[in-house]
Amino acid sequence: MTRRFLFSALALLALGATACGRYLTTGVATVNGTSITKTELDKQFTAVSQSQQFAGAFDKNNPEQVLEVQRQIIVTLIQKELVRQEGERLHITVTGAQIDQALAQVKSQFQTEAQFQQALAQNKLTLTELRSQLRDQALLDQVRQRATGTQQPTDAEIQQAYGDGKQFEQIRVRHIFFRVTGPADQAAAKQKADAALKQLKAGADFAALAKKISEDPGSKAKGGDLGFFGRDVQFDQQFLQAAFALKKKGQLSGVVQSSLGFHIILLVDRRTKTLAEARAQLVTQLAQQKQQSAFQDFLKKVLGESRIVVNPRYGDFNAKTLQIDAHQFFVPPTPEPQTQLFPTQ
Repeated sequence: MTRRFLFSALALLALGATACGRYLTTGVATVNGTSITKTELDKQFTAVSQSQQFAGAFDKNNPEQVLEVQRQIIVTLIQKELVRQEGERLHITVTGAQIDQALAQVKSQFQTEAQFQQALAQNKLTLTELRSQLRDQALLDQVRQRATGTQQPTDAEIQQAYGDGKQFEQIRVRHIFFRVTGPADQAAAKQKADAALKQLKAGADFAALAKKISEDPGSKAKGGDLGFFGRDVQFDQQFLQAAFALKKKGQLSGVVQSSLGFHIILLVDRRTKTLAEARAQLVTQLAQQKQQSAFQDFLKKVLGESRIVVNPRYGDFNAKTLQIDAHQFFVPPTPEPQTQLFPTQ
């Protein structure tokens, strides 16, 4: 299993650090004397292991994988505590009104309250826990703003980031979709897709056929139309690769298998945003990158003045990689000393 941070909700930056786990025998870690408890670790581990987002990411019955996930969570908790302490030093507070506003933005992504509640349930989150996460994020945002100020890219940086514009290529497609929910219905779904492709090749109207037989509720009524999208859209990768492989308007794909089922894709249009059209997006992206870089430098300075100790049962905090490595009770000197031979009588 690769090392990757599991807490996208916290969105905390990677830092450098100096620490050793040799002196802590209880709890999980300390950050400038403030403890991170086993209870906190267990709570976050349970949330991760039950979250639909990370389903299948690791084997809960594999001790090595469990330890690796625990290490990643501990690093996240260390980062969170560092930001909290810095916010306290800067006298930054997050108000209830700010949390309410952030919660309203989250809810706006759902069409109904029921869908929002369903998303909470799928991620094993209560509303109180979500508000706590939003508070953490608001604190991080304010600390970052105070530490870095306003960061704006130059015209030259914007032009360089735009490059040949390929990253701003967009396509508009229609698709007919047949869902696969398990191995038992895969063959039947593939058979339906093959039959639909045969009808299309015989001259059937794509939009009309999609309205009739597609199993995608979001696009069926629109004749399978998915509108314009770029390569960064959160679609299945197999679907994206097949869609962008279509070059000519009106070109039809074969039957495309994705993690969700089978698709037939029709390319409707292709376009590339001009620099002027992409400028606002680039300004936002580059400003965020510059701010993140400046904030990382700031936090490295703060971290250099901090004392972080990790319980050796989880490992040693690695200053260069921001990972917790296996605890080493003895590290041989490098190079190893030569064995001295004594003459025999």
